[in-house]
Amino acid sequence: MHEHHSLFHFLHNRELNELYVSTAIKAFALSLTGVFLPIYLYQIGYDFSTIFLFFAMMTLASLIFLFPAAKIAQKLGIKHTILLSIPFLIIFFLLLFSIERFNWPLPLIAAFIGVYSSLYYFAYHVDFSRFSKKKARGRQIGFSYIVAGSAAVL
Repeated sequence: MHEHHSLFHFLHNRELNELYVSTAIKAFALSLTGVFLPIYLYQIGYDFSTIFLFFAMMTLASLIFLFPAAKIAQKLGIKHTILLSIPFLIIFFLLLFSIERFNWPLPLIAAFIGVYSSLYYFAYHVDFSRFSKKKARGRQIGFSYIVAGSAAVL
């Protein structure tokens, strides 16, 4: 039997729809700020090597907090872990907003975005794997990238 795959095929799974929508909103919001983050840091006096080091610290923080994020997801559940990640993102933006006034250390700011990334992306990927169909997972992941990419371009 031939299975017809279209956009409507992806819209039948409520849990995946929630992930698609949340991914689109997050990608849109973060792309608005993420593109200007290096420019902002440069304009307030950081040099290129420090900005590069900041992004390296963000990545390292994400890796360091990945195992605690897994333990938290195991205790709280996937959706609560995604919800728990949001205050870390908000604090990250508040720290960035006030960095000139309070001279926050960049490793502290990197730690907050690292905790957010670990909590959010670990829970997101577990949730996605749980609710995607095994035989359609590649198409569903691809559709998720298209949704996130389209929102980021906007």
